[in-house]
Amino acid sequence: MGTNIEALPRGISGKAIGVRIPSSISKMKKLQSLAYIESEGNIIRLIGSMTQLTLLGITNVKERDEEDLCASIQEMNVLSRLFLFVADGEEFLRVEAFAFTASLP
Repeated sequence: MGTNIEALPRGISGKAIGVRIPSSISKMKKLQSLAYIESEGNIIRLIGSMTQLTLLGITNVKERDEEDLCASIQEMNVLSRLFLFVADGEEFLRVEAFAFTASLP
């Protein structure tokens, strides 16, 4: 049985918890799904080499990660699902910064 929650009431916030991963994960070039990882250090920059990802989920994203995140995502040509969770309510990500171009077959 599912629920039909459309919004969380004030005072209740959802927090996604990600897993801390070693930077060596970026060597797994053929990995297709990576969720949910915690943004720390330079991991967002490193995952740009994982070009076969179709699903990516990142928690603890901060405004300062925006540039590296955009650059990494642009390398992921087959990415179809992206989940981002900001570090806290004070962080703000500019959605327009994530400009994707889709190529039709």
